[in-house]
Amino acid sequence: MSDTKLLESTLRLYQAKSSASEWTTIGPFVLETATAAAPLVSYPPRRIIHALCNLARACVELGWPLETATALRREVIDFAVSNQMPNLSAGSRTCVRPILLRIAEAIGPEGTPRRLAALPGSEPSRPYTSEELGELAWWARTQSGRWRCGSALALVSLGAGAGLTSSELLHLRRGDLTREPGGTTVEVRGPRPRRVPLLASWESPLADACVDLDDRDWVFRPGPRGHHLNLVTNFIAKSAGAPSARPNMQRLRATWLIRHISAGTHLIALSRAAGFSSLESLNRFMPFADAPMDELADAELRHAM
Repeated sequence: MSDTKLLESTLRLYQAKSSASEWTTIGPFVLETATAAAPLVSYPPRRIIHALCNLARACVELGWPLETATALRREVIDFAVSNQMPNLSAGSRTCVRPILLRIAEAIGPEGTPRRLAALPGSEPSRPYTSEELGELAWWARTQSGRWRCGSALALVSLGAGAGLTSSELLHLRRGDLTREPGGTTVEVRGPRPRRVPLLASWESPLADACVDLDDRDWVFRPGPRGHHLNLVTNFIAKSAGAPSARPNMQRLRATWLIRHISAGTHLIALSRAAGFSSLESLNRFMPFADAPMDELADAELRHAM
């Protein structure tokens, strides 16, 4: 089979694995980029397309444009592979990164630096204010129909109350929520399994979201559906009465993280609850956190137990 036919057959295979709506979003970028890169890099089509599909999904979830000038910047690739591909194991990410960097070197924007620069803090990391969270809660409760209202409440409650990502929200069932003496605990499954205690202020909205759900029901968008990430973005895009602060899972998760950092939650416990492998992942959220008063900080540093 010729290289061109192998590329075409591999693209058809990946298209068949994706939902129609997801492929409509990422397909043109993957097709154009893979076609341009394949003759110039030494990797087989299967690995090229696998890497590009994961990069495209990451850019979509982050709200970044699927354009060569943006997606194939080396710092974008580095950030996406490090932070936005939880479905891949550490070994897989190690394999995907050099493929994407080689593609960027071959067809990426001119002037791409050889050394990776740190990606500037992205807008999704900015937390919501208390007023904006109030608007989001109101937006969720005013969605028409029990199904849409419950899904909107789950989205906001589990993002701001437990720091779930879009992928984790899509894979959560009612049975993964446990009511314990101290409150509700969220059992997160998938590549970063963990238990997350829900913030008490989101107990009531989440309980309302789960009314009439059985243990096997999805908490977000109950009923038959896939798990592609644009289910969340499409749901938000089609919602009624969008508030001035648009719902965004990245910002909801950031709000949850920054609330805990500001409250003095133990950083190791917080890192585990967030599904991070190291404390370094918390660095980009620190500029938004409230610093303790000097007197309190001095006392804590002096009398650490």
